[in-house]
Amino acid sequence: MNQTLRDAFARQLDDAGRLDVDIEALIDQGETRLWHRRLAVVVGAAAAVVLVLATIAGVTGSHLVGRGDGPVDHPPTPAPTRPIVYSDTQFDPRSGLDNRSGDSIHVGNRLVNTGSSFIHMDVIDDGAVYATGGYTDEGRVWFTDGGTPVQIGSHACAAPHGAANTVVTGNSGSLAAWFDCTRTQDPALVVYDTGPGHEVVREQVSQCGARYATCYADAIIGDHVYFTWTHYPHGGHVVVTPLEFDMATGRISKVKLAKGAGDALFPDTYDGEPQAYLDDIRSNPRGLVIGDSWETGTPTPFGLGFSVVGKRLVPDSNLPAEPRTSAFDTATHRPVHLHLPAGYHGAVDFGIFAWLDDDTVALIGPTGWGGETFGDQLEPGYGDILTCHLSDGHCDLAAPGHGPVRLAAGSAVPG
Repeated sequence: MNQTLRDAFARQLDDAGRLDVDIEALIDQGETRLWHRRLAVVVGAAAAVVLVLATIAGVTGSHLVGRGDGPVDHPPTPAPTRPIVYSDTQFDPRSGLDNRSGDSIHVGNRLVNTGSSFIHMDVIDDGAVYATGGYTDEGRVWFTDGGTPVQIGSHACAAPHGAANTVVTGNSGSLAAWFDCTRTQDPALVVYDTGPGHEVVREQVSQCGARYATCYADAIIGDHVYFTWTHYPHGGHVVVTPLEFDMATGRISKVKLAKGAGDALFPDTYDGEPQAYLDDIRSNPRGLVIGDSWETGTPTPFGLGFSVVGKRLVPDSNLPAEPRTSAFDTATHRPVHLHLPAGYHGAVDFGIFAWLDDDTVALIGPTGWGGETFGDQLEPGYGDILTCHLSDGHCDLAAPGHGPVRLAAGSAVPG
């Protein structure tokens, strides 16, 4: 039973007489084949053991040594490219703004009829959010993905002087925020998620309901909602306090103003910006740092103006003595160098009004509600919309303006 191949061949050779064969080669070949069979059996058994262990781990939740407890690291899903959102309003400049016709909103390549002559809108990942009514009705808030609008709120506190913060959205995501000024209760901060279609925050803020006090949302960045509380203690001078609501903890806290920061976000509230807000912009994509370098510049979410210099779009500074500056992308820290579309001749300045994705911004030419004219003619490039890629500086003319009025998402609305 335990004899080797060598012994078996030797005995058979003796029985059969002399044969002209290479015994050593035959023996080596036999031993090799036997070793391969044994190796296959061992490998098959090992594979079966691994399969059993993997099955047990899947059923019991156990993991092999070196395997983390966290979820499988799938590649992140890229954020969707946002639509370009704007409105072309028809009115007779000779009769004033009171004779405006109903506004329609362009949401990408779709046109949405709002039936309102006073409208403020903001872009979100899946469409647009807008508020109607101004100072005259219940301040209804609507959402549209390019189809029939759906009302998602009411009694939104109308921002003063047509400022762009009746409703605010972030540079990414599907959240919108506003203050609900229902008269029977203290104003409440509302945050609505248009993705699932429901409120995720309704936080009453007692300070906002005090006499001679108002609150308005200013910005959303990540889990933070920034807003301002304006009040007149004892009938004296105005006091404006910047506040932050943390959606992760539900806490409201005061935030300090940054030293030396310009006034790019809250033109109707206070002459500076919260340091926490600036830090949030710097640490998130879809923002710009304005100045001589990434390290020393001031963050801004958008609202930056660009002047046409030759074929380039050069960022404008807030300093009269230094009208030109540099811009740096918060996602890459690289400088931004934008240039006009080939053959474009039109506007002499543009302003960023929306981020469409991490690398693409939308800019609009002059929009003076019919006032920026040369004689009886609109200024060249009036209402032209460009889309520009920060990575290579390439811009395209996405929506030529045609007058008399074009209002971009996130813009102030004359009252």
